[in-house]
Amino acid sequence: MTIQQLTARVSELETQNTTLTTERDQARGQVTAAETRATEAETRATAAEGQVKTLTTERDQARGEVTAEKAKVTKLESEAKTADERAQEIAARNGGNLPEKKPGAGDTTQGNAKEMSRVEFDKLTPGAQAKFCREGGKIND
Repeated sequence: MTIQQLTARVSELETQNTTLTTERDQARGQVTAAETRATEAETRATAAEGQVKTLTTERDQARGEVTAEKAKVTKLESEAKTADERAQEIAARNGGNLPEKKPGAGDTTQGNAKEMSRVEFDKLTPGAQAKFCREGGKIND
């Protein structure tokens, strides 16, 4: 090869080197941007996991409260039944009978009906509302 050919070849290689260096630097920039996005995504995922844990704890607490309230309702229903039985016993000992409980008197199903207006439903205690719904009651708006 002549000096001119070698000089041309060196110039060509230098141009290729410059092109490759530019492409490498662009690729490094893209990698850095991708790493930044990945870090941001990890941060958001960690925050979301924290929110899930918080919501799970709140849900579990609410379930515990519901269970406690159901136990209170059951206890109150049992106490009411016991009070009715004791009243019947006392009346029987004193020679009288208490009248049978009228349908709808303290009964959230209004006798055999399983429907109630929203206004009537809203007047019930939370326990009575829950019982009405558990027994298949329907609320008419």
